[in-house]
Amino acid sequence: MQPSHVGESPYASFLSRFLRELNNRRISYCVLRNFEGLPATFDDDIDILVDREDLEKIEGAITELMEGFILLRRIERNGHLQFYIGSGGEMKQAIVKNRPAQVIELDFVTQLQWKGMAYLSTEDVLSNRKQHGEFCVAAPAHHAAHLACHAILDKNFVKDEYKEVIARFISTEGETGFNALSSYIGNRMVKRLLLAFREGNGAAAILDLRKPLIASLMYHRIGSIPSCILFWTRKFFRIIRAILHPTGVLIATAGPDGAGKSTLLNRLGTVLSDSFVPIKEQYMGWKQFVLPTKRILFYIQGVLQCSGDGKAAKGNAGRKMHPPWTHNFSVLHYFLDLWARYIFLIRPVMARGGMVLCDRYFYDIFVQKVWICTNSLTRRLFLAFIPKPSVSILFTGNPTIIAGRKQENSAEETKKQLEALSFLKDTSSNVLEIEATDKLTHNAASVVHFLFQ
Repeated sequence: MQPSHVGESPYASFLSRFLRELNNRRISYCVLRNFEGLPATFDDDIDILVDREDLEKIEGAITELMEGFILLRRIERNGHLQFYIGSGGEMKQAIVKNRPAQVIELDFVTQLQWKGMAYLSTEDVLSNRKQHGEFCVAAPAHHAAHLACHAILDKNFVKDEYKEVIARFISTEGETGFNALSSYIGNRMVKRLLLAFREGNGAAAILDLRKPLIASLMYHRIGSIPSCILFWTRKFFRIIRAILHPTGVLIATAGPDGAGKSTLLNRLGTVLSDSFVPIKEQYMGWKQFVLPTKRILFYIQGVLQCSGDGKAAKGNAGRKMHPPWTHNFSVLHYFLDLWARYIFLIRPVMARGGMVLCDRYFYDIFVQKVWICTNSLTRRLFLAFIPKPSVSILFTGNPTIIAGRKQENSAEETKKQLEALSFLKDTSSNVLEIEATDKLTHNAASVVHFLFQ
């Protein structure tokens, strides 16, 4: 995210009101990094250290200030509570201009640690925080120490701005510059850090201290190794939980050719690209199978067709005409292929908290006029085994206009497909019906509003 400016961004007033609200609620906090321009400008996410007991109050404060804003994501993991917040007006502008909507990410942390190993005391940092304008920041000693550890451990990259801040602090405080780290990494490692930053060593030389710094963290505090083991254990179970109950967003579309499914999904993908990482567009139609069994299926159909009289019947155009009942195998094969796409292409993105935009979905099987799709029992079985998306977008509209856009199907065939998919309106509450002939910007705004408000 690029820095935002007062005259351009709707987030400056939001940040100002939010930080004042933290003070009003007597929440002990401090902004950790990149606070020099706040609230007028900000860069990337805003990291705020808080006491664990105040997390519920913080969530309440955000909820109260959401008028005119949209809570796009709420993520809780590894001791972090993250909120991705978008302005309603900014979202509308992004949809119209077809660009990523700028969002603000508030990241609340309760410990200054790396892989479960603390390098500063949360209590000490919060109790010694300083006022900086209308909000609180860490004291200079804690700020410099945190920047050094954050750059070396968390990012494995040292920004020039961080080097300047740390070097300036060390030149003022001298040998006592990193005393706050002594009990965590030992005096010898503190002196190596001081020397590296004070002498203006390059980023590569500073990052060479990464392994010794990790070893010092593990050696100088008795609880470091158990904390690290606990961190990885929790992370393992969090990954398993994310696989079983993914937190991502899945948008499915249902409608005939020409309804505007791909165009709408492309616009949504662009607008929400700064809010969801990763974001993936996935085709779920009949043209791109992933199972290596399509040729086998066609071979079996040919054998079954020829088994009666030794040769396949042909239509007027000379093409093989499969008996209607053999198409049941095609539909079943398609359903299994859709599940393969869901498991291997969609589910991993969902487990990572990303967004998947599906051009077509499992519902396309119900367009087929074969027994396995029209029988009430098999229809119920299909529906029972279809993964539920976050929202299903059902396209409706004038079949003549829709068919004329691509001219792949007749108006009559388009009408039949619209009627076949209309059952979605009665399946669940997460179905959004939109008019295919409406403006793209209107439909995209409708989907965003339906998803997040």
